[in-house]
Amino acid sequence: MRNLLALVDDPWVGLKVGDFFRLSTLGVLGAAVMHCADLGAGLGFLFRHLDLSYTFFRVCLSRRAERIGLHFVDQCELGELRAFYL
Repeated sequence: MRNLLALVDDPWVGLKVGDFFRLSTLGVLGAAVMHCADLGAGLGFLFRHLDLSYTFFRVCLSRRAERIGLHFVDQCELGELRAFYL
């Protein structure tokens, strides 16, 4: 990713690359999330089992009425890659 960022002068490149990400990228974990009853249940399941993925963040999920919030906590020092991965 450092090479990509060095070659591409676009502050939105992380979002553009992320547009190609699909739950199926997570294998069996992604398949399980896709079979949850609704988005809230799917996100809850995913974040309870996030250690089975390859994320650089601990993600906390909060639910209040009809709203769902996410809080990302760094698990390692990413330096200039942090914004890209977020």
